[in-house]
Amino acid sequence: PAAADWPSIKPCPPPPPPVLAVPATAVPPTPPPAPPPPAPPAPPVPEL
Repeated sequence: PAAADWPSIKPCPPPPPPVLAVPATAVPPTPPPAPPPPAPPAPPVPEL
């Protein structure tokens, strides 16, 4: 009896796209943060 119900079962429709998703062309990609400047070399320590 349960097998007769299978033809009436329809596959779930695909989920709608998320609302927060925006086309890539709408918002320019944010550039990566600039790397920190290299630390200056330590001054030579005079031997005492």
